[in-house]
Amino acid sequence: LEQEFNKPLVDWTLRLLACSRRGLSGPELVELTQNLGEGADDLYPVLRQLRPYLHVRDGLFDFYHMSIRRAVEVRYLRWYTEEDQRDPWVRWNPERQPPAIEPSEPERETRERLIDFFETNRFDAGSVDELPWQLSQLQSWQRLFDLLGNLMFFDAAWQAGKFEVRTAWSLVKTVGQLDPIKAYREALANPGKYDRDAMWRLAGYLQDSGYGTAVVPLWSFFIDQFRSTGDDFRLGDCIGNQAGVLRDTGDLDGAMRLMKEQEAICRR
Repeated sequence: LEQEFNKPLVDWTLRLLACSRRGLSGPELVELTQNLGEGADDLYPVLRQLRPYLHVRDGLFDFYHMSIRRAVEVRYLRWYTEEDQRDPWVRWNPERQPPAIEPSEPERETRERLIDFFETNRFDAGSVDELPWQLSQLQSWQRLFDLLGNLMFFDAAWQAGKFEVRTAWSLVKTVGQLDPIKAYREALANPGKYDRDAMWRLAGYLQDSGYGTAVVPLWSFFIDQFRSTGDDFRLGDCIGNQAGVLRDTGDLDGAMRLMKEQEAICRR
């Protein structure tokens, strides 16, 4: 391919495909290779030549043959010894022995290009999927902390896949040593300024992640809101969640009082 077309185009195209999480569409590859100028004109002929080794799913080109992916990793990304770097959790697991090697310069350059590209429309479904993944691969924990700490992005990612959000935050906390609760201090202090449904989903995440005590004021805020609007369904949920926190912190009388109120709501 390098001999038939030109090396920079083949290099960039294959690097981008290897570093993308689930593949890239033709228009995305066109935009991502624009920096090559006229050298990018043969992009689609290159993709046609690669077609036997790629599959197209939901409009995204990705490797079909893993042996080709591995050859690309060695030749263009300089992953000479690592074969399991596709999963950031496996790659950066603190208990991994021997530790994973740092990203090579070609890998770093390619991932930064992808991050810049997806940042231009960060709430798009593809960006929501790709950005946390790319930042994780580069160990950009502070940038990932800031990204997930944006309530709008958190909410979009949470609705797209709760497991993905939990995994990303787990990496930030475990490897990056950054506490998720600190990202949401402003939102927790002023919940009325933010979208109520997004705050509701945030409260559920924080409660399930062991931050129940910090969420008590938020549940109180929701209880007042749902009492005033007569939303018994959500009111019962909030009271039950707050009761669970009080129980876990030893306030059994307070927990029992709330649970009885929840029971009355459910019976009603």
